Amino acid sequence: VETTGLPVCHSGQLQSTDVAAARRACPGAIVGKGSGRAIVAFPEQKPIPISSPITLFNGPPKNGQPTVLAHAYAEPPYRVVPGFDHPLGLHLIVASSAPGIFGGDALEQSVIVEPGARVLLTSQSATQLHPHRCGQPARVRGRYVVRDGATLRCDWDPLIPFADAALDHHVTIDLEGSARLMWMDATMAGRVGRGERWRMSSLAHELRLAQDGRLEYLE
Repeated sequence: VETTGLPVCHSGQLQSTDVAAARRACPGAIVGKGSGRAIVAFPEQKPIPISSPITLFNGPPKNGQPTVLAHAYAEPPYRVVPGFDHPLGLHLIVASSAPGIFGGDALEQSVIVEPGARVLLTSQSATQLHPHRCGQPARVRGRYVVRDGATLRCDWDPLIPFADAALDHHVTIDLEGSARLMWMDATMAGRVGRGERWRMSSLAHELRLAQDGRLEYLE
């Protein structure tokens, strides 16, 4: 690549940017474009396939030689793996390419099961809850609506809180008519093998279940 006369892009201009923002930050320094795929593997989680456009930028010279900065960006929020048949209905796995939930995250999930449908929702694996360096809690909201004659079963793997992690968790469930619900979740004591037993800094949890607009259960 001949870089004479090309603008230079610095790594600080590309940090924490998506593809569009990175290309806006250094438009004149772009020397190539493409795409990439990868398999992300984290401890205690199944491997996750991700993909991203790749942009090559003219970087600052090093030891008198040109350098190239490669930029890629992948979104970590929830995604749903293609469903498959199950005796309980359509089985959908809710996955994330992030290694758990981090303090400061704001995650929302909305599920509507239409009349007559039967759905089984499961998580990808146990969810790790990580602390924020400034103590901010993770904010997680879930809303589930099950229409008349529909069935929803949620079998969530346990939440594993790390030391000093904080969580603000609210779940709202609305059942209509003859809708049926089966719900299972759990919170572990922590990474007991590392001496972390109930070392969370805070936990705010609320689950509200209403039947035809009437509150039936609250925890």
